[in-house]
Amino acid sequence: MSTSPEVRYGTAGWSFPDWYGSFYPQRKVPDGPGSLFTGLLETGEHSDVGLAKREPLRYYARYFDVVEVNSSFYGIPRPTTSARWADLTERDQGPPFLFSAKVPQTMTHEGRILPREVQAFHDFLAPLRDRERLTAVLAQFPGHFAWSPRAKGLLEELREALAGLPLVVEVRHASWQATSAVDFLRGQEATLASIDMPQARDTLPPSELVTQPELAYVRLHGRNGEAWFDSKAGRDQRYDYLYSPPELDGWARRISTLSSVAKKTLVIANNHYRGQAPANALELRRLGGEDVTIPPALGETYPRLGS
Repeated sequence: MSTSPEVRYGTAGWSFPDWYGSFYPQRKVPDGPGSLFTGLLETGEHSDVGLAKREPLRYYARYFDVVEVNSSFYGIPRPTTSARWADLTERDQGPPFLFSAKVPQTMTHEGRILPREVQAFHDFLAPLRDRERLTAVLAQFPGHFAWSPRAKGLLEELREALAGLPLVVEVRHASWQATSAVDFLRGQEATLASIDMPQARDTLPPSELVTQPELAYVRLHGRNGEAWFDSKAGRDQRYDYLYSPPELDGWARRISTLSSVAKKTLVIANNHYRGQAPANALELRRLGGEDVTIPPALGETYPRLGS
């Protein structure tokens, strides 16, 4: 049991158009034509507008110490990209800024684990690993992915392909509660993600189970059940949800339980629409007993953060 558990709070992704004005600063357009350019460089609050537009990850890292890379799910970035991310989040003091990265969907959703893609994924992660900034790789499987011999075989193949990496498995089907499934994940030295999402008959409920003592991993998707189960709903609709204070209190207690067992716990908010993920992540961090600084735009969008 860890005597001083490490808990990190962050979001799934950092680059969303609707975060400008709700999380990232955005210049307010004044009435009228405005003043002419004076030739003076912008300072203070206005300089943050430019920073957030040019280098949003650097701005994000002012307020968080971990982020989950979502882009690798859709296509594997180049190593030069991850090296730049490491540069943008470099710190002179304090704990380093950490990354987790999603496994490509070709492996988790299509079941194709090809040597060329495996190598490309390792190459992409190498700059983060070399600088000790990679804390997890997340294999997110679709909701219909149930515990079965086929699932076991695919995960064994994936574990072998990602040997040496701290693997987190997100499964959403209730069959993964079976003792045999949990024992299998332990045997693979894989972390079972504890997830919050709209519930259905076959949905895996939130868990306080730690399958890998080195790492616990929480993902919060929101509870917008009406849009979640609507095949016509878009991504923003599905993840449009702001957790209430009582709901966050429940998760704070669950996170405390997880972190009392795991050496490190990552809490990732994925209810991204209009900056709700960073808002809830900072609220959970505060409930965990940490001091937080609220980005000005986020505080204006969600006034309760200032209370």
